[in-house]
Amino acid sequence: VLTSQVEVLGLVNAEAMASGIPVIGTSVFGVPELVEHGITGYLCDPNDPVSVADYLEFLLDHPDICREMGMKGREKVNRMHNLTLQVNALKNIWV
Repeated sequence: VLTSQVEVLGLVNAEAMASGIPVIGTSVFGVPELVEHGITGYLCDPNDPVSVADYLEFLLDHPDICREMGMKGREKVNRMHNLTLQVNALKNIWV
């Protein structure tokens, strides 16, 4: 859970997702580019602590959904932040 008012991306979000943990975060700046609402976690308004609590309670009560979101998050981070793919993309730009 990362309930920042201001967050460019939230490295901790990517780290949690890479570890297979679904994210509950705020829908600010670049966070929605990483966290897909209802797929890899949940996004809330930064001024809505009730939604954060509701989503957290939901995930705790539904471990199967929690695991599935965690797996999807891990797949997304591996796909987006794969070192080999990133290096090859840069090589294609420079060469």
